Amino acid sequence: MFGEEFRYAFEEMVQNMGDDIICYKNYGTPQQTNFEVRGLKNNHKGRPRDVMFQFSKDPGLVEGDVLQQKGAREVWRITHVKDDIISGVYVNFEAEVESMSAPTARPRSVSHVEVHGHVYGGLQVNSPNATQTNVVQAGISASLVELKELFNRSSLGELEKEEATLALSRLGELSTKPKSPELLKKVSEKIDYLKDIATDIGAMGTIAFPLLEKLHQFFIQ
Repeated sequence: MFGEEFRYAFEEMVQNMGDDIICYKNYGTPQQTNFEVRGLKNNHKGRPRDVMFQFSKDPGLVEGDVLQQKGAREVWRITHVKDDIISGVYVNFEAEVESMSAPTARPRSVSHVEVHGHVYGGLQVNSPNATQTNVVQAGISASLVELKELFNRSSLGELEKEEATLALSRLGELSTKPKSPELLKKVSEKIDYLKDIATDIGAMGTIAFPLLEKLHQFFIQ
Protein backbone atom coordinates (compact mmCIF):
# COMPACT_ATOMS: atom_id res chain seq x y z
CA MET A 1 0.00 0.00 0.00
CA PHE A 2 2.83 2.41 0.89
CA GLY A 3 4.54 1.83 -2.46
CA GLU A 4 1.24 2.27 -4.28
CA GLU A 5 0.79 5.71 -2.67
CA PHE A 6 4.23 6.75 -3.95
CA ARG A 7 3.33 5.45 -7.40
CA TYR A 8 -0.01 7.27 -7.44
CA ALA A 9 1.58 10.55 -6.35
CA PHE A 10 4.22 10.31 -9.06
CA GLU A 11 1.71 9.49 -11.80
CA GLU A 12 -0.36 12.51 -10.77
CA MET A 13 2.74 14.72 -10.99
CA VAL A 14 3.57 13.45 -14.47
CA GLN A 15 0.00 13.90 -15.67
CA ASN A 16 -0.49 17.40 -14.29
CA MET A 17 2.99 18.93 -14.36
CA GLY A 18 4.98 16.83 -16.81
CA ASP A 19 6.20 17.54 -20.34
CA ASP A 20 6.49 15.64 -23.59
CA ILE A 21 10.08 14.41 -23.74
CA ILE A 22 11.79 13.56 -27.05
CA CYS A 23 14.06 10.53 -26.66
CA TYR A 24 16.85 10.05 -29.19
CA LYS A 25 18.68 6.85 -30.05
CA ASN A 26 22.03 7.07 -31.92
CA TYR A 27 21.88 10.85 -31.65
CA GLY A 28 23.85 12.70 -34.31
CA THR A 29 24.39 9.65 -36.52
CA PRO A 30 22.72 8.49 -39.76
CA GLN A 31 20.97 5.83 -37.64
CA GLN A 32 19.32 8.43 -35.37
CA THR A 33 15.73 7.70 -34.35
CA ASN A 34 13.43 9.32 -31.80
CA PHE A 35 10.16 8.89 -29.98
CA GLU A 36 8.14 10.89 -27.44
CA VAL A 37 7.07 9.99 -23.92
CA ARG A 38 5.61 12.03 -21.07
CA GLY A 39 7.89 12.65 -18.13
CA LEU A 40 9.29 15.13 -15.62
CA LYS A 41 12.48 17.20 -15.90
CA ASN A 42 13.78 17.58 -12.35
CA ASN A 43 16.89 18.56 -10.42
CA HIS A 44 18.39 18.29 -6.96
CA LYS A 45 17.33 21.11 -4.65
CA GLY A 46 19.90 23.87 -4.62
CA ARG A 47 21.82 22.18 -7.45
CA PRO A 48 20.03 23.20 -10.66
CA ARG A 49 22.84 21.81 -12.85
CA ASP A 50 22.27 18.27 -11.55
CA VAL A 51 19.37 17.41 -13.83
CA MET A 52 17.36 14.21 -14.10
CA PHE A 53 14.39 13.05 -16.15
CA GLN A 54 11.75 10.80 -14.53
CA PHE A 55 9.17 8.58 -16.21
CA SER A 56 6.27 6.40 -15.03
CA LYS A 57 7.87 3.38 -16.69
CA ASP A 58 11.10 2.45 -18.45
CA PRO A 59 10.89 3.89 -21.99
CA GLY A 60 13.78 1.66 -23.07
CA LEU A 61 16.49 4.25 -22.42
CA VAL A 62 20.16 3.48 -21.76
CA GLU A 63 23.29 5.46 -20.99
CA GLY A 64 24.32 7.53 -24.00
CA ASP A 65 20.78 8.18 -25.25
CA VAL A 66 19.73 11.82 -25.53
CA LEU A 67 16.67 13.61 -24.11
CA GLN A 68 15.03 16.92 -24.96
CA GLN A 69 11.93 18.68 -23.66
CA LYS A 70 9.63 19.22 -26.61
CA GLY A 71 9.98 22.82 -27.72
CA ALA A 72 13.24 23.39 -25.83
CA ARG A 73 16.66 23.94 -27.36
CA GLU A 74 18.89 22.18 -24.87
CA VAL A 75 19.60 18.47 -25.21
CA TRP A 76 20.80 16.14 -22.47
CA ARG A 77 22.92 12.98 -22.62
CA ILE A 78 21.99 10.19 -20.20
CA THR A 79 24.80 9.29 -17.81
CA HIS A 80 22.99 6.83 -15.51
CA VAL A 81 19.61 5.08 -15.35
CA LYS A 82 17.82 3.35 -12.48
CA ASP A 83 14.45 2.02 -11.34
CA ASP A 84 12.85 3.14 -8.08
CA ILE A 85 10.92 0.38 -6.32
CA ILE A 86 9.25 0.80 -2.93
CA SER A 87 7.64 -2.01 -0.97
CA GLY A 88 7.71 -4.18 -4.08
CA VAL A 89 5.90 -1.56 -6.18
CA TYR A 90 7.55 -0.05 -9.27
CA VAL A 91 7.38 3.74 -8.74
CA ASN A 92 9.34 5.35 -11.55
CA PHE A 93 12.26 5.22 -13.98
CA GLU A 94 14.95 7.86 -13.59
CA ALA A 95 17.65 9.02 -15.99
CA GLU A 96 20.45 11.25 -14.72
CA VAL A 97 21.79 13.50 -17.47
CA GLU A 98 24.42 16.05 -18.42
CA SER A 99 23.93 18.96 -20.78
CA MET A 100 25.51 18.42 -24.18
CA SER A 101 26.23 22.15 -24.37
CA ALA A 102 28.11 22.18 -21.06
CA PRO A 103 31.93 21.83 -20.84
CA THR A 104 33.16 18.23 -20.70
CA ALA A 105 35.03 18.81 -17.46
CA ARG A 106 32.85 20.38 -14.81
CA PRO A 107 34.08 21.50 -11.39
CA ARG A 108 32.86 19.25 -8.60
CA SER A 109 31.95 20.33 -5.10
CA VAL A 110 33.90 19.02 -2.15
CA SER A 111 31.00 17.09 -0.70
CA HIS A 112 29.66 14.01 -2.48
CA VAL A 113 25.98 13.19 -2.40
CA GLU A 114 24.77 9.80 -3.56
CA VAL A 115 21.05 9.82 -4.30
CA HIS A 116 18.91 6.77 -3.56
CA GLY A 117 15.16 6.65 -4.12
CA HIS A 118 12.90 8.96 -6.03
CA VAL A 119 12.79 12.73 -6.09
CA TYR A 120 9.78 14.94 -6.68
CA GLY A 121 10.20 18.70 -6.78
CA GLY A 122 13.83 18.76 -5.61
CA LEU A 123 15.90 16.83 -3.11
CA GLN A 124 16.93 18.02 0.36
CA VAL A 125 20.37 16.55 1.03
CA ASN A 126 21.74 15.52 4.43
CA SER A 127 18.24 14.85 5.71
CA PRO A 128 17.14 11.29 6.58
CA ASN A 129 13.53 12.19 5.81
CA ALA A 130 14.23 14.00 2.53
CA THR A 131 12.65 11.41 0.24
CA GLN A 132 9.54 11.07 2.39
CA THR A 133 9.14 14.86 2.57
CA ASN A 134 9.31 15.22 -1.19
CA VAL A 135 6.82 12.44 -1.81
CA VAL A 136 4.34 13.91 0.69
CA GLN A 137 4.71 17.29 -1.01
CA ALA A 138 4.10 15.63 -4.38
CA GLY A 139 0.97 13.95 -3.03
CA ILE A 140 -0.36 17.22 -1.68
CA SER A 141 0.32 19.04 -4.96
CA ALA A 142 -1.34 16.31 -7.02
CA SER A 143 -4.43 16.26 -4.76
CA LEU A 144 -4.74 20.05 -4.89
CA VAL A 145 -4.60 20.07 -8.69
CA GLU A 146 -7.22 17.33 -8.93
CA LEU A 147 -9.55 19.06 -6.46
CA LYS A 148 -9.23 22.43 -8.22
CA GLU A 149 -10.19 20.82 -11.52
CA LEU A 150 -13.08 18.99 -9.87
CA PHE A 151 -14.56 22.12 -8.29
CA ASN A 152 -14.09 24.13 -11.50
CA ARG A 153 -16.04 21.49 -13.47
CA SER A 154 -18.84 21.38 -10.91
CA SER A 155 -22.21 23.15 -10.90
CA LEU A 156 -21.10 25.62 -8.24
CA GLY A 157 -21.60 29.33 -8.83
CA GLU A 158 -18.61 31.39 -9.92
CA LEU A 159 -18.12 32.94 -6.47
CA GLU A 160 -18.19 29.54 -4.77
CA LYS A 161 -15.69 28.20 -7.30
CA GLU A 162 -13.46 31.17 -6.57
CA GLU A 163 -13.72 30.59 -2.82
CA ALA A 164 -12.89 26.90 -3.26
CA THR A 165 -9.84 27.79 -5.36
CA LEU A 166 -8.66 30.28 -2.73
CA ALA A 167 -9.04 27.67 0.02
CA LEU A 168 -7.06 25.10 -1.98
CA SER A 169 -4.36 27.66 -2.78
CA ARG A 170 -4.09 28.43 0.93
CA LEU A 171 -3.65 24.73 1.67
CA GLY A 172 -0.82 24.71 -0.86
CA GLU A 173 0.86 27.57 1.00
CA LEU A 174 0.39 25.83 4.36
CA SER A 175 2.00 22.65 2.99
CA THR A 176 5.34 24.50 2.73
CA LYS A 177 5.34 25.61 6.36
CA PRO A 178 6.65 23.67 9.41
CA LYS A 179 4.06 21.49 11.11
CA SER A 180 2.51 22.84 14.29
CA PRO A 181 -0.79 22.43 16.16
CA GLU A 182 -1.88 25.83 14.86
CA LEU A 183 -1.08 24.88 11.25
CA LEU A 184 -2.95 21.57 11.49
CA LYS A 185 -5.93 23.42 12.96
CA LYS A 186 -5.94 25.80 9.99
CA VAL A 187 -5.68 22.85 7.60
CA SER A 188 -8.63 21.11 9.24
CA GLU A 189 -10.72 24.30 9.04
CA LYS A 190 -10.00 24.70 5.31
CA ILE A 191 -10.75 21.06 4.55
CA ASP A 192 -13.99 21.16 6.56
CA TYR A 193 -15.00 24.27 4.62
CA LEU A 194 -14.31 22.50 1.32
CA LYS A 195 -16.33 19.48 2.47
CA ASP A 196 -19.27 21.79 3.16
CA ILE A 197 -19.02 23.13 -0.39
CA ALA A 198 -18.69 19.59 -1.78
CA THR A 199 -22.06 18.63 -0.33
CA ASP A 200 -23.66 21.01 -2.88
CA ILE A 201 -22.18 19.43 -6.01
CA GLY A 202 -24.08 16.14 -6.07
CA ALA A 203 -22.24 13.21 -7.58
CA MET A 204 -18.99 15.15 -7.79
CA GLY A 205 -19.09 15.44 -4.03
CA THR A 206 -18.66 11.67 -3.74
CA ILE A 207 -15.38 12.11 -5.62
CA ALA A 208 -14.30 15.20 -3.70
CA PHE A 209 -14.76 13.75 -0.20
CA PRO A 210 -12.19 10.92 -0.55
CA LEU A 211 -9.73 13.35 -2.14
CA LEU A 212 -10.16 15.78 0.73
CA GLU A 213 -9.65 12.98 3.26
CA LYS A 214 -6.51 11.88 1.43
CA LEU A 215 -5.26 15.47 1.38
CA HIS A 216 -5.81 15.71 5.12
CA GLN A 217 -3.84 12.52 5.69
CA PHE A 218 -0.90 13.91 3.72
CA PHE A 219 -0.77 16.87 6.10
CA ILE A 220 -0.95 14.92 9.34
CA GLN A 221 1.36 12.00 8.50
